[in-house]
Formats: sequence, C-alpha cells, structure tokens
Amino acid sequence: MATVHLRGTEFTVSVLPPKMFSSGYQVKTEICIKNEFVNYRYLSKDVFAHELELWIMEAARLLAGAYKEPRILKFERAGIGVDLYPYQKEGEEVSREELRANDCLMSVSLAMRSKKENTYLGGVYAIILHRQEIKSFIYNLRREYEKAYEKVQSKRGKYLFVGLSPLGYEGCCYWYLDLAQKVRPGDYVWAEMGRHNKEQILFVDCVRYCNEDSAPHDPSTVRRVIDVAGEDEVRLALDKLKSEESK
Repeated sequence: MATVHLRGTEFTVSVLPPKMFSSGYQVKTEICIKNEFVNYRYLSKDVFAHELELWIMEAARLLAGAYKEPRILKFERAGIGVDLYPYQKEGEEVSREELRANDCLMSVSLAMRSKKENTYLGGVYAIILHRQEIKSFIYNLRREYEKAYEKVQSKRGKYLFVGLSPLGYEGCCYWYLDLAQKVRPGDYVWAEMGRHNKEQILFVDCVRYCNEDSAPHDPSTVRRVIDVAGEDEVRLALDKLKSEESK
C-alpha cells in the first residue's frame, strides 16, 4: 500500500487486486486517514483505471521537472482532487535542473463519504505532500497498481505500447510503440525524448498490449522505441547519472 506519515496523520491509498476491474474499468481502492481526531476508511469503486494511472504519471512527471505551472486533476465520481505545484520563482524562468533539485508539492483533497450509504458527509480533508513524500507515495502506489493490473491485462493485442521514463525518474510513463514487441518492464531502451527529441537511454515502466480502440495514443503517430539498450550502455548511462547527482 501507499502510505505517508504527515505530522501525526497517516494517509493510505490501497489498490485491491481481487476483481480489480469491473465494467467501465473502475479500480477498487481503499482510502484511509488516521490521526488523533480522525479515523476514516472508505472503500471506493469510483476511481477509473485511467484516472489512477494519470495521478501516478502526473506526479512522477512533476518530480522529473516536466511542469513549470501547476497541474489540477479532478476525479469527480470518486470525490478526489489532486493539485500539483512545481518549484517556481516569481518573475523568473526556472530550468529543468532547478525544478528537479528543489521542493514541489502535491495537495490531495478528499470529499469524505459515509461507509454505509455512499453519501458525502459534507467535509473535505486535504493532505499536502512534499517532494520526498510524493516520491515514496507514488512509487508504492505505482507498484501496487501495476501488480494488480498484471493479473487482469490482456496479453494479446495488435500493438505493444511501452511507458518510458528518464533515468532516475521512474513512473513518468510517456507512451511509445514497440514495433518489435520484445520490450518488458524493467528493460532499458533507446528512444527520443525531451524538448529537442534527444536520442537517449530510457527506463521501461510498464507495457500494454492494445488494439486501436484501447491504445493510449494513435499508433500511426506515437513515437517509437528505437532498440533495446545493451548492458554496457546501460551501465555507463547509470554511472554518469550517479556522477551528476553526486556533484
């Protein structure tokens, strides 16, 4: 489960694997808030799979410095709002390196519901997470989601879409097409990414077998994986990343 402890408050979001997807691709989730004043637990079937994926991806991209302006996500059926706030300097341009190096925020607002009647109680509870808390929370939520999705996803489809991330920033899940259909989660591949479409080694977050009607992007226009990266290439790239982080 994805859990963070925030100044006396425990906030948890769990993805429930059994029969995870029902009609409409809803995901069963359990949301818990505990502190000395609140002991709230709610089992929801109103979060759609694409909404949970969007939450995970957008938060990971925030950490990777992809956004210079706040992002607002609303999951109305579930009564969840997620606001993402990157590092900013008033009146000044901020580089991607600064976005990655400085703090950022994720605010999660929950419209609290009655367990028995599925009605709103009239209160909204807000949780604010900082960079390191976001990193831990989203990493565990993504692992739990992918583990559950693995049990129900189709292994057949005309196309193999892969979610890729820059090295050191797993979970961004930018979608690419693997024409060779040989890439697996945890692999490293060569592909173009970034504002200047730089060819680089990227991490494979996840894979999705899709047809035209279920693909996350148009297969005819989405970017392609170039090739699987070799072991020596990956080692050199990771060593370079560690060297840059230690400076």
